[in-house]
Amino acid sequence: MNLPQPVLSFAANAALRMPPAVKPIVHGVLALAGMRWATRFMDYVIDFERAYITDDWSRVAEYFAPDAIYEVRHADFDCRLEGREAVLAGFRRILDRFDRQLHRDLRVVKGPYELPAGETDDGGLTFLWKGSYSRPAIHPAAADTPPVRLSARQSARYRDGLIVWLADEYRDGTGYTVDAWIEAHAPELSARYEEGT
Repeated sequence: MNLPQPVLSFAANAALRMPPAVKPIVHGVLALAGMRWATRFMDYVIDFERAYITDDWSRVAEYFAPDAIYEVRHADFDCRLEGREAVLAGFRRILDRFDRQLHRDLRVVKGPYELPAGETDDGGLTFLWKGSYSRPAIHPAAADTPPVRLSARQSARYRDGLIVWLADEYRDGTGYTVDAWIEAHAPELSARYEEGT
């Protein structure tokens, strides 16, 4: 069954914004569309958002293969993290040094779309997202700090039910504005996933 694009994007945004209790609704919508990997990925998103709050990454680790790779492309902060532990460490690092210091607003704007199986994986999904990061209203510099806006395509590929490859490919040059924004407005922050950068 092919569901309209707005319905699929709504389900994806629900996973980003709503508590875990919404999981059955998200599953139901994606199951109607026969979207196996999108359903699995939404589970990951919900548990990632829980870890964002609690800093307990044990459940997130269960979604990644031991040899998983995470890549960031077309950004000031390009990286390639190899291995589950390196991926999780990179997530923790950027959340501590960037995301958690700001107010973030993330939205799925197109997708998700399922990807067919490849030579070394069982398939996956891709979608476009947009985000805005700004100073919290209580921060002394909030009134004088414009938000930094990003747009990227995120894609994931699975093998044996686990993520083996995850990537964010930044679009329209938005990934190259982050370092300049940090230098001008928040020099104490860093958008780097890798240690020592």
